Amino acid sequence: MATYGEEGPYPQHPPMGTEQQHTFAKVDPRMAVNVNGVSHPSIADASDYFNVSTKTIREWIEKGIIPHPPTIDYGTRELQVFPDEYLRSADAARKEYMKKKKSERPPKKGKDVKSL
Repeated sequence: MATYGEEGPYPQHPPMGTEQQHTFAKVDPRMAVNVNGVSHPSIADASDYFNVSTKTIREWIEKGIIPHPPTIDYGTRELQVFPDEYLRSADAARKEYMKKKKSERPPKKGKDVKSL
C-alpha cells in the first residue's frame, strides 16, 4: 500500500487534518446570455432578483404566478431573457398573486380539489 507522497495509481491526498485552506475566486453569479455581442439577463439573474432558485422561477412561470418572459431567437433556439422591466412587472404580478386569499388562488397541479 502506498503512503502519502508515494506514486500510485491515484493522486495522493494529504493525511486528514493537514489540509490547506482553499481560497475560491469570487465568481459573478450573473449568468448573462450573450447573443451577437449583446448581453441579456438570464434566469439566474431573475433568481438573484427574487432571492429564490431557478426552479422556483420556472414553477412560477408554469403556474401563471408571473408572466412568461420575452424570448430572443438564437439560431434555431429560442432563449428566455429576463430584462429589468420584465422583472419589475413579474414582481408586481407575484405580489398581486400573494395578496389573494388561498381559496381564490388557482389549485395546485397534482392535487385533487375535492379532497381538499
